[in-house]
Amino acid sequence: MALVLQAQTALSAVTLNFQQIVNNGTLPIGTIVTDQYAGQGVVFSVSPILYPQLPGPIADQFPGFPETSGLFNSVNHTPILANFSLPVRTVTFAGIVDSPVTVQAFDNSGTVLATRSSTGAALSEINTFTDIARLSFFNDSGTGYAGRSDLTIISTLSYTPVPEPGTLCLLALGGLAFLFRRLK
Repeated sequence: MALVLQAQTALSAVTLNFQQIVNNGTLPIGTIVTDQYAGQGVVFSVSPILYPQLPGPIADQFPGFPETSGLFNSVNHTPILANFSLPVRTVTFAGIVDSPVTVQAFDNSGTVLATRSSTGAALSEINTFTDIARLSFFNDSGTGYAGRSDLTIISTLSYTPVPEPGTLCLLALGGLAFLFRRLK
């Protein structure tokens, strides 16, 4: 599943290409992925309500098919959750061939902001005016790669965080100070 998240600010985009990371061995197959990417603003988990004992999705692939590499849910029919340290506003995603995925975007209070599904590798997009704090990825289609309708697979995740209001204020004050100094 390809996924792109963006915001309307000048913060840098973060791209986590799990297909490439797994295929080149940086993230070995079988690794449970939780807070390894916290420094880049995202922490992964599986549904704590359904499976509180499970920490997160697993780096995996169908043997011999590198195009299927990515994050797999660690228990069949379990949503993969992506929790952001800073919110985002736009999500673009796709499943791998023959593995559709549904993505729900939530705000901080747990309210569903939007739900979109992709069929195979076709791109789908979620745009909101409200900050997205968490995403839930789930294959609820009844179909899947190699007949595995129980698996959800994330191959790529990209996003640009929306800065906190304090950050925007500091940037604005810095810009005003710069202009004021130039005018003197």
